[in-house]
Amino acid sequence: MLSQFNPEPENDWDLTTSVVALFEQHAAQTPDAIALELAGRTLCYGELNSKANQLANAIQAALPDRVDNFVAI
Repeated sequence: MLSQFNPEPENDWDLTTSVVALFEQHAAQTPDAIALELAGRTLCYGELNSKANQLANAIQAALPDRVDNFVAI
């Protein structure tokens, strides 16, 4: 059933690139494309990437000794 909803991709994926890097690449290529839509409000990839970076910077400022650690959100 899973393969019916998620067919194999036509192209090979670069498994060495992080999800974060892939998202930032997509946001740079299509900054005005809609990334999220909820209750009549939309957020474009460029805006979402900017807000994600603001949050990351705030977390790094609050936890300076944990810069290289992952933080679950």
